[in-house]
Amino acid sequence: MSKMTTRRVTLLSAVVADGASDVINTELYNDLTFQTTAASISSGGTIKIEGSLDGTNYVTYKEYTVVGNGTWAFAIIDERLTYVRAVLSSRSDGTYTVKLVCGV
Repeated sequence: MSKMTTRRVTLLSAVVADGASDVINTELYNDLTFQTTAASISSGGTIKIEGSLDGTNYVTYKEYTVVGNGTWAFAIIDERLTYVRAVLSSRSDGTYTVKLVCGV
């Protein structure tokens, strides 16, 4: 029986300004689960999860508008993205945290 390999990364940690996270190499993982938590929101912002094959050119894999406090999650199953990052844009207030769990 093989041991499952898991990696946990915080992409954005209670950020209060627009910008992109560090780039994370995920080429060894088939399954990616993202969790976003927003706090102190009255107007919100936009979170994008972006993927890349070369680490330079990114496409939006998932985008959602945050309009209130809460926690949301989504998974990418059985797909290989070489690089991922989280991007906060159009922020008007609040703090945003995005976490990633990678698995084989």
